[in-house]
Amino acid sequence: MKRQDRRIQIRDCALSVFAAEGIAHANHTQIAKAAGVSLPTLFYHYPNHESLTAAVLQFVSKFLLEEIAQCAISEGPAGLPAIQRVLTRFAHSLGVHNDIVTVWLDWSTARASPVWGEYLKFHTSACDLIEPLIRQAQKAGDVDTELGSTEAAIIVVGAAHMITQMSLVGRPPEEIEKAIRRITIGVLMCPGKLLTNKLAPS
Repeated sequence: MKRQDRRIQIRDCALSVFAAEGIAHANHTQIAKAAGVSLPTLFYHYPNHESLTAAVLQFVSKFLLEEIAQCAISEGPAGLPAIQRVLTRFAHSLGVHNDIVTVWLDWSTARASPVWGEYLKFHTSACDLIEPLIRQAQKAGDVDTELGSTEAAIIVVGAAHMITQMSLVGRPPEEIEKAIRRITIGVLMCPGKLLTNKLAPS
């Protein structure tokens, strides 16, 4: 196997081990066993836990920002519809990419860990993708202008945690999609539009 292919294989196995054991508790022995390689081989590609953790978290970040958020944004109209698409695409990814979401959830609460600083960078990047959509929606009269665009972006990014929790406790997909509509319409939409929108929460 080529060196880059082996690195990717080890990283992917590490992702699964991180999801099962937690970022802080996974170790090279567990990951080597999952990848079917010797410890010396693993250490050759990733000399320490920090380098392997960085590779896994970079993969998680890239997937969520590019494959979920950016792809959803590019698939249709901007503004409020794009925000709904991002959250819906994320919700649909939960069953298919469970390891990625599980590691992200662990990462997002690791305040005492050395990886917390990287999570804050990820969170900022996610908000930076959403905030222009908020401003577009405000300009179109869809989102309340009394709600700051940065504040609104943080609310949207934070909604991913709620969506994940709903999925983990077994709520049906239609209920999760209804919650997404309630967030994007009930929380973000300007009062005048909320009164006339047929999807507004009752």
